[in-house]
Amino acid sequence: MACELEELYRLYLECFPHYPIKEAWFFDLLKPEKATLLQERREGELAGFSLIHGNAIALLCVKASCRRQGIGSKLLALSEEHIARQGETCVILGQARWYLLQGVPLENPEAVPFFEHRGYTAAWTSVNMLLPLQGYDPASVSIPPAPQGLAFRLLEEEDTPRLLQAVENAQHYWLDCFHDYHGLVLGAELNGQIVGFEMVDPEGGRFIPSSHKVGSIGCVGVVKEAREQGIGMQMVLEGIKWLQRQGSGSVELLYVALVDWYRKLGFQVNQRQWMGQKALERETLS
Repeated sequence: MACELEELYRLYLECFPHYPIKEAWFFDLLKPEKATLLQERREGELAGFSLIHGNAIALLCVKASCRRQGIGSKLLALSEEHIARQGETCVILGQARWYLLQGVPLENPEAVPFFEHRGYTAAWTSVNMLLPLQGYDPASVSIPPAPQGLAFRLLEEEDTPRLLQAVENAQHYWLDCFHDYHGLVLGAELNGQIVGFEMVDPEGGRFIPSSHKVGSIGCVGVVKEAREQGIGMQMVLEGIKWLQRQGSGSVELLYVALVDWYRKLGFQVNQRQWMGQKALERETLS
């Protein structure tokens, strides 16, 4: 089994060169041991695979030398059949309970047409963004002022119940992420209440090969009753300053929807992912 998992990682790196990731992160984030794995082999070697979590195809990879031989189409059809047998009515590409890529990377010009030809559509494109910190001056960033008395600090274990309450209020579908997360969370407090939160990691950059530390900020949220007061932007800026102090040379954001909002802080788009999905037809479900 260990050898088989190593094959998955090597083929992933071949298929997604624009998204290199450490081997340990590949297994920790994708959790292939918890997935349904469909494989296609040629002369004993892994030619392609599909990794399924729930109704999501978290990864579909085909070895370059084995493409245009029907392997990708076969794996996709088998994946759809498996998902249909679980009672699901829709297939999602990428994002799942455990995943690396939120959608189909646009860096490969052949990927989206492959899925479109087989009935997949996307209502939007997710992006990753990057902020180089060399020469970056947080004091020069012009953003709205935050409320008087707003304070920021790294949350501690005893703050967990209040943090989870804030997460449920702001983005309830992130609860699993925070339950499974054992890293650092920067919190924003106002009048004794946690009104904002974000994950911060000085070496949390996933897809950026670099000689310096690549930090990350993720799952940025503000509780509903505290929005539209500048708290979120101030909190992200505070996170950037904290990462600078830890020696991070740049900051990566993953799966961003509020592109223009983050551009105000200096982030720029560096990767794009097509959020494809497909409704299963009756004959597939039967």
